[in-house]
Amino acid sequence: MFRGDWTIRSYQQGIPNHLEIHKGGDVLWTKPQPVTRTAAASPRPKVVCAGGRWGDSADFIFQYLDEAVPTHLVVNASRVPLDCISFGKFRGRFVLSPNVDYNHVPVRIECEWNGRLRRIAADLQMGPLNGIAVETEEGWKIFKERADMDAEYLSARRILAHVPPHYNGDPVGIEDWAWMEGDHFCGRPRNTASTIGSALHAVGESLRLSAGPYNRPSGGQCLARSVIHAGVMDWVQQDGEQYQIQLRGTFELGPDHAIWVWYENQPRPELVAGADWVQIDDTCLIALGPGAKPVAFAISFQGAWLGARACEVGWEGFADLIGSSPDWRITARWLRWWRVPLLHENLKAAARERIAESRLATILSWASTEDLPDGVKYSEEHEDAWRSVARRFLWNWKPDTKESAEILKGFGLLTGDPNADSEQPWDGYEEVLAIHPLLLAQAARRGLAGLYPEEGFEDLRYSLEKLRNRILDLDRYAGGGDIDRALAEARTRAAEAMAVDEVFVMRSLLPDAVALVRGALDKHHNLRVAIANSQAVRKYLAAAVIEKMIHGEVE
Repeated sequence: MFRGDWTIRSYQQGIPNHLEIHKGGDVLWTKPQPVTRTAAASPRPKVVCAGGRWGDSADFIFQYLDEAVPTHLVVNASRVPLDCISFGKFRGRFVLSPNVDYNHVPVRIECEWNGRLRRIAADLQMGPLNGIAVETEEGWKIFKERADMDAEYLSARRILAHVPPHYNGDPVGIEDWAWMEGDHFCGRPRNTASTIGSALHAVGESLRLSAGPYNRPSGGQCLARSVIHAGVMDWVQQDGEQYQIQLRGTFELGPDHAIWVWYENQPRPELVAGADWVQIDDTCLIALGPGAKPVAFAISFQGAWLGARACEVGWEGFADLIGSSPDWRITARWLRWWRVPLLHENLKAAARERIAESRLATILSWASTEDLPDGVKYSEEHEDAWRSVARRFLWNWKPDTKESAEILKGFGLLTGDPNADSEQPWDGYEEVLAIHPLLLAQAARRGLAGLYPEEGFEDLRYSLEKLRNRILDLDRYAGGGDIDRALAEARTRAAEAMAVDEVFVMRSLLPDAVALVRGALDKHHNLRVAIANSQAVRKYLAAAVIEKMIHGEVE
């Protein structure tokens, strides 16, 4: 057909794309390709929030210039009414939550248009968030700054911290923030949730996330007004004529367990007779005598503390007990075993007043290694925590000659017998050093004069040199260049332990220590934190101040 030059074909499904008709190598016809038309998409509204702190309200602002009238803003599952703050500009206020991922949260704007409801998707531009939250069964819960927190509770839960990028106008990285329990450094926050409960002393101090920890004595974010430790006890309450102890978990109290009660106006607690209490699952019911007024209960195992709880919220019953005790030495020792949080704001004033009257009795009681009556034993793992209590209340103490001599004798450092003291001088100095290195230096300088009143300073200086050398791990008779090298090495170790340079130790920390001994220190924060958190710092400061005493630079 067509002289053999053409062929006709039928396509029942339509002409295929890219079909062409050729003649003699020339393209005579090509199937036209459809032109795709894309409608221009309307830009999504942008909602902007500057960020802020979890638990605080923040403004979410956007512009919308359509015929529809925006009425509500929906972020995640929360819906709030909108305010028109200027022409085409609207604002909604939300409480910021640690449970919302604002980088991926769905955002909708609700509008009215011709009497109908429209929902318009929007994009959220979120600023930086900061805050601290604790993990619970219901999600992340923001800390209540005025509440007490239990170390047992915190040890079982993760903490989520988003730190602000600036502090007082200065940029501060996450590695420059610190968990601080009073003067006690508990670690650094991380980019992910972590636990801090095992690092806590739980003696009543506040818990903060602070920038530093040096050179910034205040500020940051408060987690709790006070950290306490109740151990295995969850709560205590009166139940008719009985008292009920709720345990944290179900475990059977056996014959090696004991329950203690501390009554009002009593210098020490006493055992609850086995016939007066019964355990039912995770609860203990205790029957006391008529008119009994307990302040607190405790549980022990073979004399070791397992937990304690006050009958009143805030431990206020102990304030009266501390002030009224007729035998402060025995009361002080039991307060230590009971782990009463004496640095709690409800107890601090009463404890400070009583200790001011009996500083010598206090330090000897709190540093005693002798077990209490009834087989009660101190826990070694709590000793550092209680040393921090002693340090806080004895921080400014300047013991006189008589008190200093009693400290040296009470701790077994010296006896006053020249023959005995020449054999093993300064044995046991480590405990006083751990409590307060500058108290050790002062007690040594003044106590020698009290123990050896007939000796002149030149003779007493040799004994101070032996103490300095023991602290520096030198031979007792070392001198000259060995002392200089040992002090330099101790200073280096102190700087490394503090993660600062040696200039800070030489030009700030040591002058602060000397000023404290002289009673002329105005700003105590750096010195408190350094002494509280490093044995290397304590050793260096004690040795360096004693060296100055040896050369007559410090009295």
